[in-house]
Amino acid sequence: MNKVNAFIGIVTSFFVAALSSTTVFAVKDSYTDNTTDGPPFSVYILFFIIGILIITAGVFVYFRTKHNEMQTTKKEEKKVKSELITFPVSDIIPVNYTEMINAEIRKHDHDFSGAIFCDWSKNVFIRILRSITDRDISKIGMLLTGEMLNNIKKEINDLVSKGQYRVYKNIMINRSYLNLYVQNGNKEFITVYFSGKMQTYPEESLKAEPLPGYYTQLQDFKYLVTFCRNMGSKTKIINGIQAMICKTCGAPLADISDINCSYCGSSLADSEKDWIISDIKVLSNDCFADSRGIVIMNMENYDG
Repeated sequence: MNKVNAFIGIVTSFFVAALSSTTVFAVKDSYTDNTTDGPPFSVYILFFIIGILIITAGVFVYFRTKHNEMQTTKKEEKKVKSELITFPVSDIIPVNYTEMINAEIRKHDHDFSGAIFCDWSKNVFIRILRSITDRDISKIGMLLTGEMLNNIKKEINDLVSKGQYRVYKNIMINRSYLNLYVQNGNKEFITVYFSGKMQTYPEESLKAEPLPGYYTQLQDFKYLVTFCRNMGSKTKIINGIQAMICKTCGAPLADISDINCSYCGSSLADSEKDWIISDIKVLSNDCFADSRGIVIMNMENYDG
């Protein structure tokens, strides 16, 4: 309907402008018949201005109508998107304590680097999400605490029982930093903040298609991921990259998800894999983001 109105407005404008021009010539002819001087020059100017104003009004109506159509389309798209089930994202932005945490850990681990750790932890986190998508966590078990591994298994099994899988695709982390460091007698914990965009939705296992009603385009995400290791462990940097090492032979692990050392064949237990994930939280508005930065406390008082 808006397009019809715009079209009518434009046609009417040009019609009236043409009519005005015709009137000008008619007036000119009448003057020519009755006098040799013709109409005053001001008459031409007046009709010319009227024609321009009419055409301008028509063009304005047209573009105003197009603008309203675009606004209506955007509102409809926004409404449709709001009705779809989307990934919960919090307005909270945790405090960046990377430098402070870096200085604290370097007191007992001189080779530790907060920046390098963030890069390394991003790769680990993406590996976890991709393994959940592939429903193959056999190679990531050594990157997780036993409790965390069981939680992920339970989440996958619960979805499988409903004939569904969880999909994480096109993961792009555009921001990562250290938010919290907790130390006790024999364990230390680092919480890393990740934010970015990705596609995430449940998929029907039989059809291999997204469940109806879920938003499947790129969405914003925010996560708090906590890593832990035994106190006394040391960071190993090889060619500027943080590496895990085999505690039996000291060789660097070729793959962070290795279960056995590729050099000596030794089994790599949790405590021998250095940093492992102990918690993954989606940062939603009802999620607590600790702002203390560094906490030295006894393990029994730590609930993070």
